[in-house]
Amino acid sequence: MDTTYRGELRDLNELNFARFDAKLEQRTAQLDAKLEQRITEVKAELHAGLAMLEGRLLARIGVLEGGLIGRIGMVEGRLTRLTVLLSATLLVTLLGLLRLA
Repeated sequence: MDTTYRGELRDLNELNFARFDAKLEQRTAQLDAKLEQRITEVKAELHAGLAMLEGRLLARIGVLEGGLIGRIGMVEGRLTRLTVLLSATLLVTLLGLLRLA
């Protein structure tokens, strides 16, 4: 009887372990699916955030580029006026020296 009881107990334990193992596999598969879904969502959010950041950076770079081009244009204008002024001054000075000579 003791051997029979042990055999039944072993069979019952194996059955319970098989149920536990099956339930554990099912829950692991569900968790894996949820994790994959969440990773996909986070990737999509990250891509959207990066795209938005890229757009903002490109817009800001465009603004800075426009300001820089404007300032370069102002400097070019000043340099042109200065060159004309210095050339005129040099010409007047040379003409004055030529008249004295």
